[in-house]
Amino acid sequence: MSSSGQAAPVGPTPFPAPENPNDLTRGPLIMGITWTLTVLKHDKDLTVYHQLINIPKWDCIASTPAILVSTTVRISAAILLIRIFGSKKWLKWFLIRFTTLQTTVAVIVIVFIWVQCDPVEALWNPFLPAKRWDHRIQLYAAYAVQSLFTFSDLTYVLFPIAIIWNLNMPLKRKVGLALIMSASVFTMSHVHHEGNLV
Repeated sequence: MSSSGQAAPVGPTPFPAPENPNDLTRGPLIMGITWTLTVLKHDKDLTVYHQLINIPKWDCIASTPAILVSTTVRISAAILLIRIFGSKKWLKWFLIRFTTLQTTVAVIVIVFIWVQCDPVEALWNPFLPAKRWDHRIQLYAAYAVQSLFTFSDLTYVLFPIAIIWNLNMPLKRKVGLALIMSASVFTMSHVHHEGNLV
């Protein structure tokens, strides 16, 4: 019983009230766009030709920003680590060289994605006659960049932890800093477990 004397509703909790009940456009607009782009449909429900083409098209288009974001995050992490641990010359040069390597490979992967088919539309439309590279070229390049990203996640955490461990501070603080810095290892292991490539 609730405080007003009525029985509490049974079942799932009702949706919360809208933030702005007078604005009836944003929610339906988002749902309409996602439904039109086949985002909310299961693969087996895709029967129309344009639906079968839209999913790989948007997947292909999204791959470039995804790789750029992953690369930018690692560049910014390297800059931060250089600013914090710049007095360690070996770490500074490792970060500069390795970040340059993975950025170069990431750019090559982006180029490979877009030039592996001629015309480009054949990337998402398998029904078009096109000249196509051997698919393994782009696949192995994606494996290479993902391996570099994984290795950077590991080394960008473990090398600074090794430096922190040798500092003159209480053990409790060392362990705390090591745990905070090692949080990205959990992300790395999740991506590896899920098998998500670039």
